[in-house]
Amino acid sequence: MLAAGALVAAAAAARHVVQASPSDAHRLAHHLDDVHRFDVGAGDDDVPRGMVAYFTGATCPGSWQRADLASGRIIVAVTDPIAVGRTIGVPLAAAEDRTHTHAMAPTMKLPIKSISGADGSNNQGAGGGDQAIHGDTAAAPSGLPFVQLTACVRQ
Repeated sequence: MLAAGALVAAAAAARHVVQASPSDAHRLAHHLDDVHRFDVGAGDDDVPRGMVAYFTGATCPGSWQRADLASGRIIVAVTDPIAVGRTIGVPLAAAEDRTHTHAMAPTMKLPIKSISGADGSNNQGAGGGDQAIHGDTAAAPSGLPFVQLTACVRQ
C-alpha cells in the first residue's frame, strides 16, 4: 500500500502533465526529473519511506523501488481511509492512449412539415416536435499529450 504522503509528488506531476503540449513533452520530462530529483546519497534520509516520486528513465535511483501498483495509473488523493490503496480498472500500457465512449441521449426539436403522400401507411415519416435519440459515441482516443515517467517508492 502506498503512503498518504506519496500523493504530494503525484499531484505535482499530474499538474505539470496536464499543462503539457506535444512539443513540450521532452522538455517537460526533464523539468519533472529536476523537480523530483533527490540526493540519493546522504540527503536520502530526509525523504520519508513510502513516498512516491516520478523519475525519467526505466529504473529508480538508490533506495527507491518501482511502485508497480502505480504503473499505468493515476494516483489520486482520497479522504476515506477504506479507499487508500484501492485500484480501479486496467492500467494503461506503455504509450497507450486508450479509447473511450460516451453515452448520449440528446433531444432534437424538429419543425412540423406538411408532406402529402399518395398512398401508404407511414403516419410518422415527417413527425415534428421533440425527437429523442439514444446511443453511444464512437470509440475514440483522447489525443491529449502526455509524458511517461517511472513511479518509484522510497524504501
